[in-house]
Amino acid sequence: VRVLGASLGLIAGAAAGAFVSSTVVTADLGGRVKRGETTAVTAASAASLAAAVSVGRVVLFVGVTATPVLPWIAPALVAGAISFVAT
Repeated sequence: VRVLGASLGLIAGAAAGAFVSSTVVTADLGGRVKRGETTAVTAASAASLAAAVSVGRVVLFVGVTATPVLPWIAPALVAGAISFVAT
């Protein structure tokens, strides 16, 4: 992550952390802004990406546990991912 620099590294780290918990990543990013470790814009970008990754987690879990449901929820998942990435 350090190789990517401060901003890009933070965003990449948020994406990786979101595979476990996008909520924890978002809370941590808020703390970093409060402590002055990063800008609000960078943190918001990272949090949006983390939220989009959480949609991917849902696709993975549903695909493994309830594959027939995927076509029914796909439109909502796509809309959610687009809205998180476009923010």
